[in-house]
This record gives sequence, C-alpha cells and structure tokens, in this order.
Amino acid sequence: MNSALGSYSCWPVRSGILSPLGGIQPVTIGLDSALIAGDSSELVVIGHRGSALIGLDGRPHFELDHYHRAIPIPPSSHTVEAEFTPYADFGEIVGVDPGRPFLVTRDYSAFRFWAYVSSALELARTINDDAARDAILRALTEAFKRVPFNQRF
Repeated sequence: MNSALGSYSCWPVRSGILSPLGGIQPVTIGLDSALIAGDSSELVVIGHRGSALIGLDGRPHFELDHYHRAIPIPPSSHTVEAEFTPYADFGEIVGVDPGRPFLVTRDYSAFRFWAYVSSALELARTINDDAARDAILRALTEAFKRVPFNQRF
C-alpha cells in the first residue's frame, strides 16, 4: 500500500467531533507497496466481494468480510497483502472483487459520540413514554451544544 498517493478528491478530509474518520487516503495492496500507518489507523475496504485473509508484513493479520470491514493497522511502515476467496460469510459463492482500499484515521471520541447519539435517537423514536422521549431529546440537544464543531470540507 502506498500512502504517497494523496487524498482521494471524492472523499473529503474531515476533522472534528462529528467526523469519526479523517486523513482518508486511497492505497494499493501488494508486496511491492509500503503503507505508513499512524496512531488509530485503519484499512477500510469499500465495495469488496468475497472474503479475504489480510496479511501484514508477511504474516496473517485480519479477516476482511461483511462483518470486518475496518482493519486496525499498528503504527509503523508495513506491507499489506490480501488473499481473496469467492465465498461470502456463510459459504455463498459471490465471486471476487477486491474493492477500493483506503487508509483512514479513526477519531474514537467522535465514533463513541456517534454510537451514543444513534442509540439514544433510536430509543427516543421507539419509546411510548412522552416524558422520557422529551428528556432524551433534551439531553441530546444539550450534548450537541457542547460539541466543538470544527469541520473542514
């Protein structure tokens, strides 16, 4: 993988609490390509079909499938390989499409905030108690007032 390719123009680089991913860079996978990962780096593959064993520096590292789309990459320089099979998660034959790999930096504070807000909104949407729903929505409103919105697009 090569991080020297720069940022992909269709994927804006974002920073701030509402963007759990930043520093998005397209990469290539192969033995002759190097990837330089920093803290909180992940390999995210968009649009792949089949499943793959992801190797890091010549050793098995992670699985790529429907349930594992973000692969943690330790800080350092690495070579990354992908060994694809034409099988989906439960043995369905789907063919192989390696998709498009990107190296991203995950903002774990933003990711946790998103998870909490999503869960609270789902609860507010489904609860039958008007007072509880109003309390949840007030709490979310207050939380959003405290978030430092400093995004770049």
